[in-house]
Amino acid sequence: MDSPDNGPRNKYAVATFRESCIASGALSIRPGSTSVYIVAIAWIYVVLLMALTERSVVAGIATFVFYGVAPLALFLWLVGTPQRRRNRASADQPDE
Repeated sequence: MDSPDNGPRNKYAVATFRESCIASGALSIRPGSTSVYIVAIAWIYVVLLMALTERSVVAGIATFVFYGVAPLALFLWLVGTPQRRRNRASADQPDE
């Protein structure tokens, strides 16, 4: 026998929740969305704490730059590429 937890009602509720999350933008990772910036801030925070625990200032700066700033800049550049393409395409279109 089917248990009440496996019925179509729960599948509908999960699908509705997923659709509402997608519609609200909660599951999207776009450069304009806040989720990208939250991840970036968290990453910088973790790397900053890693850099503070290094034994020398030079090692701390190297850790911060090579584990934090450089990968984060690459990530934000890659994630921002579609938006830059859309901006370039809209700038090329004549105004009506």
